[in-house]
Amino acid sequence: MDLTLLRTSVFELPPQKRVGAIVYDGAADLQLWPGPGPDTELAYAWGDDLQGALDLERRRSKKKLLEIGEVLRIPRGRLHCDFLIWAATRPPEPGTRREPAPSLEVLEEAALNAFRFASARDVERIAFPPLGAGPDERDRADRIAAIARAAQRFEEERRAEGKSTVIEEVLLCEPQPVSYRKAAERLRGRVESEAVPVEPRARPVAPVKRASAPKKKAGLDAGEVERQRAFAAPYSMRASYAEGEWFNHPKFGVGKVERVIDASSVEVRFEDGSVKKLVHGRA
Repeated sequence: MDLTLLRTSVFELPPQKRVGAIVYDGAADLQLWPGPGPDTELAYAWGDDLQGALDLERRRSKKKLLEIGEVLRIPRGRLHCDFLIWAATRPPEPGTRREPAPSLEVLEEAALNAFRFASARDVERIAFPPLGAGPDERDRADRIAAIARAAQRFEEERRAEGKSTVIEEVLLCEPQPVSYRKAAERLRGRVESEAVPVEPRARPVAPVKRASAPKKKAGLDAGEVERQRAFAAPYSMRASYAEGEWFNHPKFGVGKVERVIDASSVEVRFEDGSVKKLVHGRA
């Protein structure tokens, strides 16, 4: 297998680097952490209802919890791959605190299981982010190196069995320049390094809460409007109106005075439900 270190996010792979599977690690109960972090980025890149898809696959597997290191296939959503591989690397996080980040040993085993899973499904190219984010997380370059070790173990395992790896290329994706350089140095001679120029994806933001339009007040009684259309006097700015009086405006139609603001203005509700301020009492 060829190992390629890319300076890009695993969620922003260009078309020429499309993969069969993207590997992502998270909680054993397949529940997304609701706060900021990698889970939010994944949900944004995946699109629609990722949590719903995770819950469905967990029910289909008939497991409440995956074993640590176990993997499960998830639909691709909007990701540029055939499917997502969810690797369980931490226990459930039902409270308000995150569990500590997994050890490098756990990451290596999870990556090894992901290789086995992908190979059995004829995946020829597979992509990894630096797995293992979270509280007290290990250095990103060390986490990438753990995935590279898993790739080597997988190759040796398949060679010992006299079988092909099926997987031809492993993409190790690191968008952070400093961590990318450290990983390239750490894995010198074992991976090809490549920077991928891509347009940055807009980061997920909380939806803007739009101010709701003011509710339209209830209109006037239709029967009373028709009666006043025949009997109400025409509106005149020279007349003085009291609350409850009706008149017929040449532009707005039948109206009823709802409030006398002062000696020179009144608030009137018209037959279409609109409320307008009109002058009255002009000499």
